[in-house]
Amino acid sequence: MPARTPQRAAKAGGLKAPSAPRIVRGARRPDPSARWKSRTTALRARLSTRDALSQAIRDVNASTEPVKVGEWLARQGNAWFPAPCWAVVARDNSDRLTVMADTGFNPGLGPSLWAAAEWVMSHGTELVTADLAKDPRGGGRGQGTVMGLPLLCRGRVVGALIGIDSQPSALAPSLGA
Repeated sequence: MPARTPQRAAKAGGLKAPSAPRIVRGARRPDPSARWKSRTTALRARLSTRDALSQAIRDVNASTEPVKVGEWLARQGNAWFPAPCWAVVARDNSDRLTVMADTGFNPGLGPSLWAAAEWVMSHGTELVTADLAKDPRGGGRGQGTVMGLPLLCRGRVVGALIGIDSQPSALAPSLGA
């Protein structure tokens, strides 16, 4: 009779919580989709509480200046899903898209930002892609992993929150690309 190997006890619910990717000094940084995917469950749990909603309302209502609200939203985007660049884009008085607030934006990310912002603003739905260069929604402009979220007010798209990591993801299916 062969020796039995001990089995590990299953966690409640039978699912193991995803662990954050390890970062090793000198190694390539983990791809953006792996970093973002590992945070999704924890973020959903945190945002689904009343405390999170009331804190967001307090923070946003601390100022009525659109730029201040945009700055808060860009910081929140980075807290939810760390990326080198987060930007809030909206239409100005002449109906052109403009960056209201950003964290980490540089001119090299411009094509990706504008391609994603135009798509989100015109379609009114999120854009999540592992590599914008390979995604037809990018129109052949830009590259890298992109997350674009529409900002809605009274059923109308008034802006977009765009997160960009210039490194394309190796795990395209996990981001729905």
